[in-house]
Amino acid sequence: LEDVVTTEPEGELNIYEFPEKAHEQLIWIISLPLLLLFRYTIPDCSKFEFRRYYLITFLMSVFWIGVFCFLMNEWARSIGCQLDISPAVMGLTFLAIGTSVPDVLLSVFVAQNGEGNMAVSNALGSNIFDILVGLGLPWMVSAISSRGAPTLVCSDEIFKSTVVLIGVLATVVIVLTKSKWKLTPFVGWCMCSIYMCFLLFSVVN
Repeated sequence: LEDVVTTEPEGELNIYEFPEKAHEQLIWIISLPLLLLFRYTIPDCSKFEFRRYYLITFLMSVFWIGVFCFLMNEWARSIGCQLDISPAVMGLTFLAIGTSVPDVLLSVFVAQNGEGNMAVSNALGSNIFDILVGLGLPWMVSAISSRGAPTLVCSDEIFKSTVVLIGVLATVVIVLTKSKWKLTPFVGWCMCSIYMCFLLFSVVN
């Protein structure tokens, strides 16, 4: 057990090594500032000497996720204003895609390892958390700070978005039921097609 604990992970990423391929060099140049930022602000608790700092690792990870989500939201709103795109459409498309990339990568990883149930549960659980906690917690804090006064949600398209969301969920349940709750290529194509229809409806609307 001691050997397992004290052994550091092999093949650690060397962020200072300049890649040989052109596209990898471009990615390296773009990502180097972020890699340096994370390297020196987030303890690598997978290493033996930092294993006791796992809580700091978790908190700093959450902190940087919050910072980048805030910046992404502000930039998306500014771009939407410049292109005359409503905040609702920006939230349903660009912001939704940006915030869902980590979930997608995690779901693909666990699905490739034969954990299909975990992949589906991650997709559903993350969205339930976003709706109930991501929306509910700020509104609760706002209500407490305003001494119980109602919180005004400025969104003219929230009813349409909710109806579309319910319709999409119902369609996904029907597709999974028809496939006997098995993840097949047909289910994947159906889900991608449903999303493209949803995206087209959001933009056209």
